[in-house]
Amino acid sequence: MTVAERLATAAQLETRVWRLDFIRAVLPRRCLHRRTALELFFREAGGCSGHAAVLLNVSQGCEERRRLLKLLAMFGRKLDLGPEIVTVEPPQYIRSQDWTQQWKRWKMSTFEYLMKLNTAAGRTYNDLTQYPGEC
Repeated sequence: MTVAERLATAAQLETRVWRLDFIRAVLPRRCLHRRTALELFFREAGGCSGHAAVLLNVSQGCEERRRLLKLLAMFGRKLDLGPEIVTVEPPQYIRSQDWTQQWKRWKMSTFEYLMKLNTAAGRTYNDLTQYPGEC
């Protein structure tokens, strides 16, 4: 069974609902090397069945993912819940942050800086296609 078949099978098995105020951030991601996924980061590790983040593949494609991001951003602002909804691609998002300056001024550790850069660049533990090994 391929990774795509496993993902499709897993997606059909269950439906989950999360409260918007549990979401800390939403970042655009790739799934199977296509720009069709979103990664939801929760305020607490218990926000999603004990997970800190979930990769959500929008099977309808990139345009549908864009619409979903805009909808989440609109509801987040309207309800003043404050999740960070990133609607731009990683290079633009990274440039909009002041992480490099904070790191240079010792306001954050090298580990924290690299973790922020890797997360913003789209690297995630939730997409098995980003790691070598048997599928």
